[in-house]
Amino acid sequence: LSHIYLFYGEEDFLIDEEILSIQNKAIKLYADQLTIERLDGKSISGKEISGIISQPSLFNPNRLIIVIDYDFEECDLLLPCLKNMPPGLFLVFTSKKIDSRKKIIKYLKDAAQVAEFKPFAPWEEYKLISWISSRVGKYGKSINSEAAAFLSEIYGASLRQVSIEIDKVVTYLGEGTMIRKENIIDTAVAGQINAF
Repeated sequence: LSHIYLFYGEEDFLIDEEILSIQNKAIKLYADQLTIERLDGKSISGKEISGIISQPSLFNPNRLIIVIDYDFEECDLLLPCLKNMPPGLFLVFTSKKIDSRKKIIKYLKDAAQVAEFKPFAPWEEYKLISWISSRVGKYGKSINSEAAAFLSEIYGASLRQVSIEIDKVVTYLGEGTMIRKENIIDTAVAGQINAF
């Protein structure tokens, strides 16, 4: 578990999954010795974040602070706090985009675990189909190529929507192991399929 993370990009579904993974690791490591705080980055300043970081928790020695959609605009006071974070503090920032010229971003690229999450481009359908197959595999199921391509056609590169549909089809399939196009048609909402 790193102490600072920066996740940015337009693919918020993958960012949410990464945050959930970090939360689960932190909970596993610290169990009831952990406080998790979620902050709305759109309505909080760097000064306020600095205050939260600097203030020790009254309840638990370990804290995970998640700042969602922070734009790094008012962050002059934040950089010194990041350089001197107290032990037991884990910090996750998410942002739609970053300006790599800013001092704080340069610092984070050196000191934090940084990852960009971009949606699949229209010409990357093969990557989306591969992602769909991998996602289905997490449930111990398989999907044939026709069905994966069909999901891709219906929902495009919206990984959140594709994931919801995979969850529905897996539940519908029950003990079955292979997802076929017919299974997707059976579980899809009528308006989504009419165009196909």
